Amino acid sequence: MVEHIDMFINSFPKVPSEWLGDMVLALKKKNHQDFQKEREELQDAYEGNNLQELTDNFFKNKENKVQTSVPGASQNLIERAIRRRSLVYKNRPDYGVAKWPEGYDAMKRWLFFKSAERIANNIGTILLRAKVIDDEMNYELLTDYIPFFEEDPLVPTGILYPVTTPSADITANPETQWVFWTKDILLVMDSKGNPKVQPDNTENVNRFGILPFVTVNVREGRDYWRWGYGKPLLDANLAVNVAVTEMRLGTRYSMMGQWVATGQGLDDIKIKMGVDQVIKLPQEATLQAIAPPAEMSAAVDYAKFEYENVLQNMGLNVQWGDDGGVPSGESLKVKNIELLELREDDVATWQVADEQLYEVEQAVWEGKLPNRTVNYDEIEFPVTPTEQQAQDQWDLDHGLLTTAQILMRDNPDGYKTEKKAQDQINKNREVQRASAPPRVPALSAIRDAATQGR
Repeated sequence: MVEHIDMFINSFPKVPSEWLGDMVLALKKKNHQDFQKEREELQDAYEGNNLQELTDNFFKNKENKVQTSVPGASQNLIERAIRRRSLVYKNRPDYGVAKWPEGYDAMKRWLFFKSAERIANNIGTILLRAKVIDDEMNYELLTDYIPFFEEDPLVPTGILYPVTTPSADITANPETQWVFWTKDILLVMDSKGNPKVQPDNTENVNRFGILPFVTVNVREGRDYWRWGYGKPLLDANLAVNVAVTEMRLGTRYSMMGQWVATGQGLDDIKIKMGVDQVIKLPQEATLQAIAPPAEMSAAVDYAKFEYENVLQNMGLNVQWGDDGGVPSGESLKVKNIELLELREDDVATWQVADEQLYEVEQAVWEGKLPNRTVNYDEIEFPVTPTEQQAQDQWDLDHGLLTTAQILMRDNPDGYKTEKKAQDQINKNREVQRASAPPRVPALSAIRDAATQGR
């Protein structure tokens, strides 16, 4: 229900326009709370925290009891799909910077964007922030916040979000504070909205002069808030989990069956079942096990359909283990052409966000960062060793690749720079030359030398 609206001021009724405006604001507040709650449910499902509960909800009776005959399915299909869909930051981008300033960890930044891409693909609109803590660059991802707008309804000019204050007392409820940013203001408030004094910022001034947040939307839309791919994924995931649970029930009852006793004189007889029991029945009474029909193959096909349908709408191709054969790299590329095209759109979206956040980093770290570019790795499909060797040789012959780059590609953790890789190659060649047996001149060369010496 929409929260209570005060329609009177000092016992005098408000004019309709005033209380109508309050009702609209209250409705928007409720809708926003419901929206954020649904996004939190999607995030919990991605992390696998609530899938068991969501599945059990479909098997509760009027006493709110869950069936206990078989374990309810809690398969997590969302995480796999989101990971496969998130390809922009699958590998660390090349920013063209040989050495970053002290306190700036490029690996931390890459992992932050990798996580941000997955969360955005799951729940939709997210907010990125860069901040400096103890002379180190850090990052924050916000999903629960309230944007404020002035002229452009898609570009916020103010951000309000809750912050939980930690407490040394683990039994105490943590206090919620609110932080409000504009390009000019940085205001901290308590849970009731009263301003709090900032010892190092008594004037509540945003010293950066910009709004230090970047909005990311991975899907197009008319409004600021947009959904990711999580809603249809959760829908299909629940359908599959319910189907698998029912398949488990069907398997159990098909194997054990439901025992049914028919005939007269059974009302006062207590039947004990067991391999060590002798069952006595009245004359002409019968006892038999009735097994329900279990269309397992149809149920498996249905579960596959649910999963395939939602993944295909995301540009993902499903390869089942019973399809037979190992597809070549070229056939995989053809099958995933839609995914590659979608990735191109994603690269454009994230490149803008990456550059915007770097501008924020420059501002909050007062211009300590170097100029840079962004180059994302292309998607590579598996090929046979023979195909890879032929491609590498072609690239080497035409100056498109070096042996050091091949070593870096095959062992990215061991050789993070081309110089380090080339030094290792030179060292290996020296070892090979030192361990090679002495060369023996060919017999023809010996004869020629003897002839010339006459």
